[in-house]
Amino acid sequence: MKSKRLMLSLGMLGIALMLGLGAGARTEPTAVDDKSPSASSQEGVEIMARGPIHEAFAEPAIRAPRASPVIAKEPPKSIDELPPDQKPEGDNVQWIPGYWAWDDDTSDFLWVSGTYRTVPPGRHWVPGYWNQADEGWQWVAGLWADQAKADLELLPAPPDPIEEAVSPAPDSASIYEPGCWMYRDNRYQWRNGFWLANRANWIWSPASYTWTPGGYAFNDGYWDHSFQNRGLLFAPVNIARRFWGQSDWSYQPNYVVNDGFLMSSLFVRPNYSHYYFGDYYGSGYDRLGFVPWTDFRYGRAIGDPLFGYYRWQNRDNAGWGRDMRQLYAARRDDAAARPPRTLALQNTYIQNINNNTANVNNVTNIKNMTALTSLSRVDNTMVKLQPVTKAQQVEVQKTASQFREFSAQRGKSEAQAGKNIQPSAQPGELSKPVRVALPATRPAPVKIANGSNAKAPPPRPVMPEPNTKPAVASSPATHHEALPRPGSQQVKPAAAPAAAAKPPVAQARPAAPAAPPHPAPAQAAPAHPAPAQAAPAHPAPEHKEGKKDK
Repeated sequence: MKSKRLMLSLGMLGIALMLGLGAGARTEPTAVDDKSPSASSQEGVEIMARGPIHEAFAEPAIRAPRASPVIAKEPPKSIDELPPDQKPEGDNVQWIPGYWAWDDDTSDFLWVSGTYRTVPPGRHWVPGYWNQADEGWQWVAGLWADQAKADLELLPAPPDPIEEAVSPAPDSASIYEPGCWMYRDNRYQWRNGFWLANRANWIWSPASYTWTPGGYAFNDGYWDHSFQNRGLLFAPVNIARRFWGQSDWSYQPNYVVNDGFLMSSLFVRPNYSHYYFGDYYGSGYDRLGFVPWTDFRYGRAIGDPLFGYYRWQNRDNAGWGRDMRQLYAARRDDAAARPPRTLALQNTYIQNINNNTANVNNVTNIKNMTALTSLSRVDNTMVKLQPVTKAQQVEVQKTASQFREFSAQRGKSEAQAGKNIQPSAQPGELSKPVRVALPATRPAPVKIANGSNAKAPPPRPVMPEPNTKPAVASSPATHHEALPRPGSQQVKPAAAPAAAAKPPVAQARPAAPAAPPHPAPAQAAPAHPAPAQAAPAHPAPEHKEGKKDK
C-alpha cells in the first residue's frame, strides 16, 4: 500500500512538472527542511502547508459580496509577530502583519502570518478586522485602496451582477474585465465588461466590492504584480492556546510558500473573501464553499483572473488549462495524491521519496511540488533578498503597530457608520452613501524614489461609461462569484442589504457523503451551469469550544 501511494504521488509530480509549475518555485535542491532555527522548532508552533492566503498577497475580486459568516467564538488578541530578518530587494516592499482566521478543521483560530509585499502601484493597504456582531464575530476584509483617496465611500448593497453577452476575444492575449454595478447619481448603473490586453508580469485585478458593517466599499480595477514579483508569502501556523496573549512570547515567520505550489493547489472561498492553498480537495470542502481557481467563474464565460493570466503565460502549452483541471480532479478523487498538510508531513514525504526511489530526476524535481521552504533556502535567482538591519526592523515593527491601530480605528468608524444607516423610504429606493475617513494613524503610503528598481505598471485601460441599458444575455441574471462547485449542497440565500441582514451564525459542518458525485474534468473552454436563482450562501463552519495545545 505504501509503495502504491508513493507511485501515485510521483504520478502527480509528473503531471505538475509537465504543466510547468516549477517555473516560479523558490526552493533550493530537495532536502528535508527541518534544521532551520526559529519557528521550525519553536515550541507550540505547528507550521501548516495549507490555509488562508494573506489577503494583502492575493484576494479574490467579489462583485456582489455578502456579510461574512458569524463565528460564535471571540478571536484572540494579535500575537507579537517579529518580521523576518530578510526581505525582497526594493524600496516598494512593505511588511504587512498577520491576523487570526477561522479554521474549519480545528474549529478554532489559525494565525495567518504576515507578508513582505511589493506594493501595487498607486495603492495602499487598508487592513481587515474582526467585527463584533449581535451573535458573534465576523471578518471584514482588507483591500488595496486607491492611494489618492483619504476615505472610503460606503455604499448600499449592489444588485447581483448581470449575466453578460460576452463578445469574442479580439486576440489570444486579451483578458476580460467583467461588468459591474457603479453607484452614480444616487442609484446603481451597470458598467459593461470589456477586453484588455494581458501584460507580462502584471495581473489585472477586476473591480470589486468589500462588505463592511457600514455598507459596501467599491474598489475599481488595477494592475498588480504577478505571484513571482509580489514578495514573500509566509506559511500560516497553528499556535498552542497556552501562548495566546503571553507578553514574553513572540513568533517570527520563517517558511515561504512556493509560487509553483500555489498554482497546483489554489482555491477561492468567496464568502470569506479569501484565497486558500493546499489540500482542500475533499468533497466536504465543496459544501464549505471552497472552489478550485480552475473552476471559479464570473458568469458563464469569464474565469478567475489569476487563472486567466497564468493560462496566457503558458500559452505555448495548448493543454495547460485542461491538464491543470485534470490534476485537481485526480487529487479530489484520490486522497493519496494530495499534498501534505504540514511542514512535518512534507519532510516525511520527501524522506520517503529519498528512501524509496533511485530515480535522480524525480528526487531532484520534488522541489517543484514542495509547499514550503525555509527563508534560508529561497532561490536567490528567483527572488533577490536583502538583510533587514536592526534599525530597519524597528521601523518595520513600528509600521506593523500602525497597521494594527489602523485596523482597530477602521472597525470603530465602520461600526458607527452602520448604526447610522437609515432604512429606505420606499421599496427599492437606495439609501445614501456614507464617507468614512481613513484613520490618521495609517502607515505612510509607499513612495517610489527616482532610480528605484520598481517597474512602472501598464497604462490603465479606458473604462466604459455606466449605462442604464446593459448588454444582457438571454439567460437569467446570476451571481457566480459565491456559488459552490457543481454537485455541492445549496442552502437558502442570505439577505443582501447591509443594514438589515444578519450573517449566518456558525453551525456544524455536514458530513461528507460516502461516494460524492464528481463532474468529469473540464476541457479548455468548459461549460458552466447557471442556476436561475440568486447565489446561495455557503454553510457556516462548525464550532466547538477550544482545542488542545499541541
